[in-house]
Amino acid sequence: MLQIAVSAADADGTAASAVGLSAAFDILYSSEPLIEGFSPSGSAAVRLDWRNWPRQDRDTPDDPLDVDAPVLFQPMYRVGTAAPVDVGRPTTAAGSTFAVPKPPFEVAVRAQNEWDAGPPSQWIRGRLVAFTTSIPRWVRADAPTVVSGTFSGPPTVQVTLQARNTAASAWYVVSSADFSGGRYRFSLASRGTREYRVAVANTVTSTPSTVWYGGYSAPVTTTTQMTVWPTVYREPAPVGSGLAQIGLSIMPGIDGRGELQRWNGKTWTLVGYVFTKHGYGDAYLSTNVASRFAYRFYVPTHRFGAVTVAAAYSATFYQTITR
Repeated sequence: MLQIAVSAADADGTAASAVGLSAAFDILYSSEPLIEGFSPSGSAAVRLDWRNWPRQDRDTPDDPLDVDAPVLFQPMYRVGTAAPVDVGRPTTAAGSTFAVPKPPFEVAVRAQNEWDAGPPSQWIRGRLVAFTTSIPRWVRADAPTVVSGTFSGPPTVQVTLQARNTAASAWYVVSSADFSGGRYRFSLASRGTREYRVAVANTVTSTPSTVWYGGYSAPVTTTTQMTVWPTVYREPAPVGSGLAQIGLSIMPGIDGRGELQRWNGKTWTLVGYVFTKHGYGDAYLSTNVASRFAYRFYVPTHRFGAVTVAAAYSATFYQTITR
């Protein structure tokens, strides 16, 4: 409880009258704001929402020093044991989005009125989600592309697998899911060469009150090599029995052209071209002369939709023409 003392003075400044006292009044200090919401914003900002505890001057209402002015709020952050740093100017708003330093950090808000700046609110932590990522650089079309990794920090995170067809094209979402237990895994069909990365989303936890910042993994180009295999329908085939048919199968099912090659004892030579539709085609060999040769198929790099699949050879196979 306070009073203002006033007296009249002579020209030399000495008091010349008795002291008069104002009505009693008190100092109404600012209360601690209550944090009502918090969330990360992008990769370098945070959103805080708050409200002030209302305080009523019950002892000396309408005393001469009461000021009918709005309470101001000052957001701030601190890093480690360093002193808090004010962010921007005081505001009458009930929330703010503001830039923060690289985690780890803590953020809070304090209220201030005509008398003082009160104690800060609860401090909200800012932390990074630590995560690892494993992306294969080479896969076969008949095996899945598996992207996996670990994370620590929040108990659950949303991880999104993204891809793009070239380094100059836009990223698009392949798959997205919430993962817990500190691990995540995506398994998808290998349908062409493209670049992958994972995006770990921002999140929050209430115990302790923490905003978690995710991020992106480094991009990795995964080359998909097509799978090529032959089907020998008659082995051996009798002389003069008509053309010997050999099937060519390719995964993924491209429309294109492959080569049938024969080993001549020193090198592989071209026998002829084989055209495929939806990944299937046929080659034909004459059965006019008895023989036995080693063969293989070769399919060069092809486009498959918007992506490419790398060249591949089939396993070596034999076609025997018997008398």
